[in-house]
Amino acid sequence: MASKTVLALDFGTSSIKSGIIDSRGELLWTESKVFPQVPDYDNWETNQWIYCLEQLFTSLAKSVRRGEIGIPDAVSISGNGPTLVAMGANYADRRQASWPVLLWMKAPDERVSGHESFYLPKINWMRHHHPVEYQSVRRFMSGPEYIAWVLSGSEATITPHDDFTPYIWTRKAIRDYGLDDNAFPPFVNAGEVMGRIDRRGAEISGLPEGIPVVAAGSDFLMSLLGTGVIEDGLTCDRAGTSEGINYCSDRKVNSEHLRVLPHAVPGKFNVAGILASTGRMFEWFRSFSHQREISYMEMMQRIVAADSRQAAPWFFPSVQSGHSWDFKGGMFAGLQPEHSSADLGRAVVNAIGFSIRSALEYLDDAGCTVSIMRSCGGQAKNGLWCQMKSDITGVPIEVPMIKDAELTGCAAMGFHGIGAFTGIEEAVGELVHIESRFEPDTARIDEYRSNFLAWKESYAYIREAARHLPGLTGPVE
Repeated sequence: MASKTVLALDFGTSSIKSGIIDSRGELLWTESKVFPQVPDYDNWETNQWIYCLEQLFTSLAKSVRRGEIGIPDAVSISGNGPTLVAMGANYADRRQASWPVLLWMKAPDERVSGHESFYLPKINWMRHHHPVEYQSVRRFMSGPEYIAWVLSGSEATITPHDDFTPYIWTRKAIRDYGLDDNAFPPFVNAGEVMGRIDRRGAEISGLPEGIPVVAAGSDFLMSLLGTGVIEDGLTCDRAGTSEGINYCSDRKVNSEHLRVLPHAVPGKFNVAGILASTGRMFEWFRSFSHQREISYMEMMQRIVAADSRQAAPWFFPSVQSGHSWDFKGGMFAGLQPEHSSADLGRAVVNAIGFSIRSALEYLDDAGCTVSIMRSCGGQAKNGLWCQMKSDITGVPIEVPMIKDAELTGCAAMGFHGIGAFTGIEEAVGELVHIESRFEPDTARIDEYRSNFLAWKESYAYIREAARHLPGLTGPVE
């Protein structure tokens, strides 16, 4: 079994990540590519997915030819969502949809009450506002399903299990929305083989025909598997363009501040505080402060070195409240002429940390007390930031060996699909390994707690004042 490997592909908001993982959880090869269109998300095209995918496959083929790695036994794919690809009458060429991708973070919703789907409201908006283009659509697929179709020619809709299906779509919901039932492929469960690389897929990938393509699905669910957060009380801090504090619960809870969905493991629930733009916000700060030529690590070193005892500005990311916030209508407060880019950076990362702490408070109020978090994504690769998060929140941070945990989750699904393990739980147990742990610094906890309380109180006043500011979109709750 040690010789079995899975090629895991994860299509994020800003980049595609890939890795070949063996059945012991060792990352044998990895590479990532930033999409050319970043940060322009308004007219997102599928051809840049294919462009970056082909680059990764070219790199993989070179490693195979050099004998560094072997050909994988399966391919498994995850991606961001709810994102939809609208495929026109000529979609058989596998390279270009007929309409810009309906990205999770950009496409508006027009919801029909009584249904829980995250996807159908986006299609409903397209039908009402772009009726001619809607009439040309023959299939709707999410990002992972589209890529799986590019490689195998198999059309399917991925669901973790039946409890999750209503959040994707049901046939009744499709009818109640008045949409074309034929535009929606049949369901396949995550962890099942949804197709095999065919002739066209082999031309695109360079992989042999016949390799199984295993359903994985939503990236946030794969990150739960990839951090081993499959037992009651475990929590995953998943950080990328967006961030989610995901608590695994044996019971369903109710909270206006949290998003509650079925977990990837049947019978369990994912209770999440959603911070929709933390990664995007940090990249914005790097850009506007002219620090893109400076590494993430060096930026954090400068921020940590900034004197925390002097009066520093505060940053408030959003004037919105509720179960999630987006970086919109943000503002600095308390700016002084002597403040440096490091001081402004400290204000931004403090705001991210304080927002995470707020999410932990909401979880605690719902009976989901977080005693430890497992961090993954880009932020998990920076030990200074992990320590700072631990100090701000007061809870230990654990980091898995494979930081891009979606890849590990994909691999778990892939191995399950080819019968290498008896179930998802066994696969997770074999693949997930904790590499490091960060304990909160007792000398910093009280300082951060005092600052957090003051920041939170000030934030309430800022939101009230923002009602009178021009240029804001969306409600200030």
